[in-house]
Amino acid sequence: MKKEKKIDKRRKYFVNEKIMNLNNPDFIYILGFWFADGSIQYRKRGYPRIYFTQSKPEILEKIRNILSPTRPINCYYYYKDNRNICYLSFPSKKFAEILTKISQFDLKQKTYLIRYPNIPNNQHNHFIRGFLDGDGSIILKDRNNPTLQFVGMPLFINELINIIYKETNEKNDYIVNMKKYG
Repeated sequence: MKKEKKIDKRRKYFVNEKIMNLNNPDFIYILGFWFADGSIQYRKRGYPRIYFTQSKPEILEKIRNILSPTRPINCYYYYKDNRNICYLSFPSKKFAEILTKISQFDLKQKTYLIRYPNIPNNQHNHFIRGFLDGDGSIILKDRNNPTLQFVGMPLFINELINIIYKETNEKNDYIVNMKKYG
C-alpha cells in the first residue's frame, strides 16, 4: 500500500489506463490518431512517454478529456513551418505495451516502417476515424460523392484503403484518394 501512495504522490497528473483496451471505441480512436500524429519516446528511467502532436488543439482536448482531463496541452510557434504546434504527452507503460502488441513494426522507426495494426475487426471504423482526424480529410466535390483523403507511407495507406473497401463493400475512386509519401 505504501508503495502505491508514493507513486500517486509523485504523479502530478492522473492517466486513465482503465480505458486502455482493444474493445474500447474511444481508445481505438486514440490509437488511430496516434498512428497519424503520435510518437513514443523511450527513456532510460521511468515509463515510455507517449506524444500526440497537432496544429489544432481541439482534437488534443478530446483525447486529453478521455485519458487525462487535468493534463495541460502545450503549444509553441514553429518558425520553420510558420505555424503553431500543440502537443499532449504523458508517461504510460500500458499504452506502450498495447502499441507493441498491435504493431507490425518497430515503434522507434514508426515514420518509415508503419503498418496497419492488428485490432479487432469490429473496431476498424473507430481507428480510421482517429487516423482521419490526424492525417486525413473529407473532400466534398458534390453531395453524393464525398472523398476520403489520407496522407502517409505507401504500405500503411494501401492496407488502410483495403480495410475501408472491405468494411464498406465498395471499391471506387470516390471513396479514397491517397497521397503517399516515401
